[in-house]
Amino acid sequence: MEIPPGLVFLARPLPRHLVLFLFVYTTLNWAQSLKVCGVDLPNFIIIIVSSLAGLFLSLISNAFTRWNNYRKAASLGAELPPMVEQSFLTTVKELKHMVEEGYPADALQRWTKKYGTVVRTSTLTDALLVTDEPSHVKAILATQFDSFGKSHNSQDVSKSLLGTGIFNVNGEMWKSITRPFFTRERISDFEIYERNCNQSIKAAEKRLAEGFSVDVQDLFGRFTLDSATEFLFGQTVDSLSADLPYPPSYSHKNGPSFYNHPSNIFVEAFSKGLDYTEARSGTGSAWRLFEFGGDKIKPLRETMDEFTRPMIEKALADRERAISDKEVKQSETVLANLVHHTQDPQILKDELINLLVAGRDTTMSLLAFSIYMLSLYPAIEHRLRQEIFEIVGSTAAPDYSQMRDMKYLRAFLNEVLRLYPPVPIDARSSFEDVVFPSTDPSKKPVFVPKDTNCLYSVFNIHRRTDLWGPDAMEFDPDRFIDERLHKYLTPNPYIFCPFNAGPRICLGQQFAYHEASYFLIRFLQKFKEFTLDDSANAPPPAEWANGEGRQPLEKIHPMVHLTMYIKGGLWVRMKELDKASNA
Repeated sequence: MEIPPGLVFLARPLPRHLVLFLFVYTTLNWAQSLKVCGVDLPNFIIIIVSSLAGLFLSLISNAFTRWNNYRKAASLGAELPPMVEQSFLTTVKELKHMVEEGYPADALQRWTKKYGTVVRTSTLTDALLVTDEPSHVKAILATQFDSFGKSHNSQDVSKSLLGTGIFNVNGEMWKSITRPFFTRERISDFEIYERNCNQSIKAAEKRLAEGFSVDVQDLFGRFTLDSATEFLFGQTVDSLSADLPYPPSYSHKNGPSFYNHPSNIFVEAFSKGLDYTEARSGTGSAWRLFEFGGDKIKPLRETMDEFTRPMIEKALADRERAISDKEVKQSETVLANLVHHTQDPQILKDELINLLVAGRDTTMSLLAFSIYMLSLYPAIEHRLRQEIFEIVGSTAAPDYSQMRDMKYLRAFLNEVLRLYPPVPIDARSSFEDVVFPSTDPSKKPVFVPKDTNCLYSVFNIHRRTDLWGPDAMEFDPDRFIDERLHKYLTPNPYIFCPFNAGPRICLGQQFAYHEASYFLIRFLQKFKEFTLDDSANAPPPAEWANGEGRQPLEKIHPMVHLTMYIKGGLWVRMKELDKASNA
């Protein structure tokens, strides 16, 4: 029987506290026997003092650490960032609200707005640094890359879901295995996209013909899941065959075949696992205190592993057959390549789950927020379709060279990624004492002590008016084409990091651009006039109407687990394009 995480958390420090208790208790009794104190202490006082020794020692240790950090900072001509002036309980509460109901990164934005672009705070167990400075992101991801990585606590939070996969480890081993499969030649083979685009469009047409709106976030999730499994593993899970869901008020029309489809069972478990993982991250290493009934993610991960098991078994069988037939050749898929490096079932299961996060959720997020923007800005939809018709035509499938020539489409995707990056918040832990450069000549550099968990929000960086100009909150793809590109982004490239940067830049960056571009081209060749179905979409919280920036403009509720998504889906009505009409 597995011990619940909450009991593990409480049990870990017990040996240390027990030893300290016995030492203090024995010492005080010995002092009593020698009458060193000159006062006879009752035994219950000795027990209380001995029990609190661990707390006293922690307070002394924390005070010494704070003093030592100030001393180190001064010796380096640096300074510690300002501290958020609130209790750790308030910090945990604000982070929890941000995860469960808040606007993406809103707590971080409040702190940096009040105290400056880099601040310190803490939870019960973790020291946090929050930064919205591109130069600090550059240091974390590139110039001081070796000084940062995934912390033990971060890996512990995600281990139930991601295991030892590429998203949850440091080092380059797995990237070296997967990198050969993201070359231009491989990601420019669009047959997979075309096949799944056709199925997606047919599924949308069917639901629209019935008079219902379509949850395009769900549709895009199926498209990206089927495309990712076929590209990465050589086996499609055919989630598009499960049909699309009906709007919430008509959910009774979703039959048993819908709920029992393996891909739907997988996605349901996967989504819940991501939600639980994000909830854990808000409490740091103290997450175990909220799971005394057992690991909430473990049964979900078991469901997910059942989904990937046939793929792994087939890949291993293919490997054994190739070896016995002496026909070992260059691997055609990432999974086939993985099984040549390891046959450990747990490692393979971990990698498949991680690759599905990368292959499904990030592009699904990009496509969903793309249609959301088109529903708000019909003039941009018209301009995109004009470019598509001029370069590709009204019915033809695009090729690589045509997509490369579509400047406005790429600018549109970049603008979606700027305002709604798939991974809006990320974190790295400092492996040693680090000094960040100061962006203000009148201020000292920033000292970052060892073992500090550094949070950075590209969501907030992408929206800073001092970095992007006074119109930073406006959705305007032209900023990636006109003079603003050279004024803001070209001289300061780290103000735009939707795919991270440096040695750990997303290997699938161009894959995501190609997949999203291809799908949007085919979708806009078929549909027009996207409008939100307010009767089906989850509305944003009422208090957002009094918020800042784009918050009052939101018509849906963007949320974050590992990636950004739309709460309740994105239910959209659209019309089929008349082929006789122009763009």
